[in-house]
Amino acid sequence: MFCFFVTRQVDQTGVVVSILDISQRKAAELELTNTIGSLQAVLDSFPGAIGFLKAVSHGNSDDFEVVVCNLNYAALFQMSVEQIIGKYASELYPSELQQTIKEVLETGKPFYEENFNATENKWIGLSVTRHDHGLVITALDITVLKEAENQHALWMQELIGSNQMLQSLDNMREYSLKRGEFLRSTSHDLRGSFGIIMGATALLDIMDTEEERTRTLSMIQRNLRQVASMMNQLLDLSRLETGQETLQITQFDAAEMLTQLVQSITPMANDKGLWLRFDGPQSLWITGDIVKVQRIAQNLIVNAIKYIQKGGVTVSWGSEDTEESNAPRWQFIVEDTGMGISSVLIEKLTNNSEKTGLQEPVLHIHEENSKLKSSNSSSGEGIGLFIVKRLCELIQANIEITSRPGEGTKFVISLPTYYNEH
Repeated sequence: MFCFFVTRQVDQTGVVVSILDISQRKAAELELTNTIGSLQAVLDSFPGAIGFLKAVSHGNSDDFEVVVCNLNYAALFQMSVEQIIGKYASELYPSELQQTIKEVLETGKPFYEENFNATENKWIGLSVTRHDHGLVITALDITVLKEAENQHALWMQELIGSNQMLQSLDNMREYSLKRGEFLRSTSHDLRGSFGIIMGATALLDIMDTEEERTRTLSMIQRNLRQVASMMNQLLDLSRLETGQETLQITQFDAAEMLTQLVQSITPMANDKGLWLRFDGPQSLWITGDIVKVQRIAQNLIVNAIKYIQKGGVTVSWGSEDTEESNAPRWQFIVEDTGMGISSVLIEKLTNNSEKTGLQEPVLHIHEENSKLKSSNSSSGEGIGLFIVKRLCELIQANIEITSRPGEGTKFVISLPTYYNEH
C-alpha cells in the first residue's frame, strides 16, 4: 500500500507541485493502532478496574486526565471506555480522593485502602501509584481475602475463650498465627503482581518501539494469568474452609476421566519440552465425586509440570490390592522427574493426626518449595497443595508420598471404590 502527500503552490511564474511518500508513516500508524487494540484487550481481561491518569493543567488548577483504562474502570462510573477517556479526576472523584491523588504525585508515596461497599456487599481494595508523568489507579474485589481474614480473627477469639487443654490451645494458636502470615504473604504476592501490571501499563504510554511494547504486553499477560490463577485458588480454598464443598457421588469411568485430563494438559508439557505419559486399564468404573477427583489429579499434574525443568510426568491408575475385600479401593499415581521435596513437607502433607481441618502446612509448603524449586515459586503453589490435602480428606482419600532429592517425587492417591450410604 502506498500513500502520498501532495501540495500545490501557484504564483505568477507558474505552478509548483510537491509529492511526499508517507507510506512508511502510515504503516507505522496502522501498526500502532493494532498495538493499542491489543493493549486494550489485555487491560479488559484484568479482573479489577485499572486506569492511567496523566497530570495536566485544567482551567486555573492542576488536574489529571484519563488516558488509558479498561472496561471495569469505565463501568465504575457507568460509562464506556470511549466516554471516559479524556475525563478529568475533578469530574470523577470526590474532593478528598482528589487531594490524595495529588499527594501521591507530589510525594511519590503509594496509597492503598480497603473499603466496604454495603450496596453490593463487597470489599474493594483501592490503590494509587505514581509513574513519572501520571498515576495508575486500580480497584479490585478483595472480598475473598477479607472473609478469610475475618475467619482468622473469629478463630482467634474462639481459641481465647475455649476451655481446651493448654497444649491443644497452643497448637491451634500457632496454626492461626501461621495462617495469618500466609494470608499476608498471599496478599503481598497479589499486590506485587498488580504493581508490575501498573508499572508496565504506564510505561506503554511512553515506549518508542514496537519490540518494547510487545515485550511489555507479554509481561502484563503473564502477571494477569498469575493473578487470575491465585484468585481462583483462593476461592476454592475459601469454599473448602467454609464447608461449602459436599460430596456428589456418581458412577463414572476413572480411566476415561484421567485419560482425557492428561490429554488436555499435554500441550502445556510440550511447551516446556517435557513429556506427559499415562498408563492403566482402559476402563475402571468406580463410584465417587468425579469433579473432586479430577481437581486433585489436575493440581498434582499441573504443579509437577510447572516446577520441573527436564524429563516429564507419568500418570497411572488401577485397582488396589487390599486385604479387606469388603472395602475395595483404587488408586492413581502422579510421578515426576523434578528436584524432589523435603521430608518435612512430606510429613506436613501426609500427617493424618490433624484431621480437624486445622493443619498448618500452608506456610511451610511455600517456604520449603521456594528452596527446592525454581525461583518463580509463589504462594499459589502452597494453596494448590493445601487444596489437594483438604479435598483428599473430604473424599476419604489417602496420600502417600515418596521423594528423592534431584530424582523426583511420587504421589499415590488411594480412594474408596464405592461409598457407603449414610
